[in-house]
Amino acid sequence: MLQVEALSPRPTLPLVEGEDYYLEHGLLVLTAAWHRRRGQCCGNACRHCPFVGTPAEHPARAARAAAREP
Repeated sequence: MLQVEALSPRPTLPLVEGEDYYLEHGLLVLTAAWHRRRGQCCGNACRHCPFVGTPAEHPARAARAAAREP
């Protein structure tokens, strides 16, 4: 099990693979279930953020997309 200390100001809880996260191309991807337990948006435009309507509505994700456009 993994411990995530830098992602949450609360005491850390062990992460359960498949429930709290999965690995994709060697990267840890946190699930919507983990984000809901965290209780608030961290502002990092996470893929599974349950605190915004759609990924395009997330301000950080919109800023990244604008920076990529020529």
